[in-house]
Amino acid sequence: MLRRPDVLLLDEPTNHLDIESIQWLENFLSTRANAVVLVSHDRAFLNNVTTRTIEITCGRIYDYKVKYDEFVTFRKERREQQLRAYENQQKQIQDTEEFIERFQSYQSRAGAEPYQATGEDRAHRSGRGGQSALAVEVRL
Repeated sequence: MLRRPDVLLLDEPTNHLDIESIQWLENFLSTRANAVVLVSHDRAFLNNVTTRTIEITCGRIYDYKVKYDEFVTFRKERREQQLRAYENQQKQIQDTEEFIERFQSYQSRAGAEPYQATGEDRAHRSGRGGQSALAVEVRL
């Protein structure tokens, strides 16, 4: 570390260090280190020395240019946003499947593949057949 390397790779650097040694290491990394790749479970240490956190998850890389605690907040917000997007997607898929089922069952009752409305059906749907009007004409 005294040679000022371009990059320091540190895996759990605070393990087995006393408080004074941790403080010295924090100061050194904050003021003299060029770049540090750090793996640690010590959140206080991470907050004191990091200005950027990179998360690698599910084959993707997320770069947060903030201290560790802010990263945790941003990650939580991103995951909640992803969950909402997933739930909206699932709802849209379900609505589409229900729509398809409705018209497939209508086709099977009509006995036509693919279904094409006849003039009599159009009259029936428009209200001239004695039932309520349907404002949509569907051709599949």
